[in-house]
Amino acid sequence: MKVLCIGLDGCSFELISRFAREGLLPNFSKIMNEGFCDSLTSTIPPHTAPGWISSLTGVNPGKHGIYQFWDTQSPLYAGKFMGSNDVGVPLVWDILNSNGYTTGMINIPMTHPPKKVKGYMLTWPLSNTLRYCYPSELIKEISAHQGQYVPDLLTMFKGDIEYVKEAIEITKKRVKTIKYLVENRDVDFLMSVFTEIDRVSHYYWKYMDNDKTDEDLQNAIRSIYTETDKAIGEILSIVDEDTTLLIYSDHGFELGVLDFYVQTYLKQVGLLQLKLHS
Repeated sequence: MKVLCIGLDGCSFELISRFAREGLLPNFSKIMNEGFCDSLTSTIPPHTAPGWISSLTGVNPGKHGIYQFWDTQSPLYAGKFMGSNDVGVPLVWDILNSNGYTTGMINIPMTHPPKKVKGYMLTWPLSNTLRYCYPSELIKEISAHQGQYVPDLLTMFKGDIEYVKEAIEITKKRVKTIKYLVENRDVDFLMSVFTEIDRVSHYYWKYMDNDKTDEDLQNAIRSIYTETDKAIGEILSIVDEDTTLLIYSDHGFELGVLDFYVQTYLKQVGLLQLKLHS
């Protein structure tokens, strides 16, 4: 393998630095000490859908055409989900494949439906489907080796406060998937996105520095960061030392303190009127 790219959805560089100082992230600490690290600027808007695609195409949303999970030009946002068929420019694996390099993509947002590539794809569908990989037998192959084969849609937070435990188990299974594929389906370029930091951050951030809440809730985000650190260590243990490693996120995270509804504000100041249909 020439390049290994690990995506961490919703990961905060500030939290990595903080937890590393606390001694919780030995693998992140080693990578930061031996490599190069810095904060990146996300897309406008700083959102999963345009963020990953901009990073994989080198252009902004105005050029690649992905602004949200759904088609923002459809009336009342009731249109289709966006995906690989809607990206208006070549993705990095298109360029690599056309130059003779093989590629493996695992759980990268906005990559569904899968394409025929020189390598393999386990995509990120936004609706229920069993057809989210190339080649088609890849799901069964991963399942047979106890990896994370179900689509990411089925691993989201569903209201259970114990979700962080599920997120940790999903992270462990993603590592099994990656390790199996590294050992059995060699490619030049491999990329996998871990989405669990984003999920846990959305629902547990408010508990993190709240000393009046349950200790398990306070430590939920620490737990998913430390599990991700372990995951990175396991993956690197089976990767050749000459492999170039990239780790980055699509956007950061912090506590939300304000909701601003543009349409409501424009209506209040007299700059927007509603047209009622009979």
